[in-house]
Amino acid sequence: MIGAGALECLFGIAPIGLSYLDVELRYRYINEWLAGINGLPVEGHLGKTVDEVVKEGASGITAQLQNVIDTGESIIDGEADVETLSRPGESRCYRHSFHPDKDEDGTVVGVSIVVQDITAQKEAETALSERNRELETANERLAKVMVELRRANTELKDDAVIVSEANKRLEKAKKQLQRLALYDTLTGLGNRNLFMRQLEYSIAIAERRNEEVALLEMDLDGFKEVNDRLGHAAGDEVLREFGVRLNQALRKADRKYRIGGDEFAVLLEPRFGALDGANTVAEQIAERVAAPMQIKGHSCSVGVSIGIAVFPEHGREPVALLRKADAAMYEAKKKHQVVAGASELGATTVLKRLELEPKRSR
Repeated sequence: MIGAGALECLFGIAPIGLSYLDVELRYRYINEWLAGINGLPVEGHLGKTVDEVVKEGASGITAQLQNVIDTGESIIDGEADVETLSRPGESRCYRHSFHPDKDEDGTVVGVSIVVQDITAQKEAETALSERNRELETANERLAKVMVELRRANTELKDDAVIVSEANKRLEKAKKQLQRLALYDTLTGLGNRNLFMRQLEYSIAIAERRNEEVALLEMDLDGFKEVNDRLGHAAGDEVLREFGVRLNQALRKADRKYRIGGDEFAVLLEPRFGALDGANTVAEQIAERVAAPMQIKGHSCSVGVSIGIAVFPEHGREPVALLRKADAAMYEAKKKHQVVAGASELGATTVLKRLELEPKRSR
């Protein structure tokens, strides 16, 4: 067993305050730790009242101690912020418990006091509370940021859709521009740019394969009269209709172009015997064109003059071949015949001149 002396020594050095008061609230016992808190030696406490020892805040402590004596009930875990003599100018927080000491009859004869310095604990709790508030504030800010991020992501997705749609429109516009650069908007046939590219390509292929390429150049006879009599809108209708009939007269592999005004060109695929084949195609075109066209309520019959040039017989370069076909076309216009390389092939097709007849009502 631990002796009384050992307990006294232990209570003296323990970091906890222990004291005992009689019913007059005079110190009958106090350990060194609590005595040091009050700034007096142990002997300086004995026989003195609480009010005599604890100057600041004594009235509050005295009232609580008196309540324990009067009621016989303990006060457990009370707290007080006190500036002590041992640390002047510094307020510290103490937790105290007051327990009544009763005799055999139940009469209160004294009060046992237990005191703990919980300043560090309170500071830690305050710091933790402050940290928790900071975390809550940070969480609120983070929540707002997340909302903003979600909104930004939604807007970004919307922007991505807009950009995607814009890219699609841009790609469509590019294709339209490319088509405008290579195709005639009125007839849908290739334009002069595409014609010159394909002529150069076809000659290169035919030269490598030792084949022939036939070029047919043509313009409409009497087209000016259509414009003069019925207007430019009617002239456009004639050009569109001629483009349709040109497609009908040719194979898909044969390439058709509007190279300017009422001038058109056809490139037949490279092969042997291109001149004979070109002459047959010219006849087919003339036959198709000879059928009357219904334009603006009028029946119109138009003619076509066709000149033929064949690679390599009439030229080995695109410009030279086109010049020969052009000369043959004008020769054909004068003679109303299909002409190849500015030399007659014979009156294979007599080309009809323009005729305008008012639409008759039945």
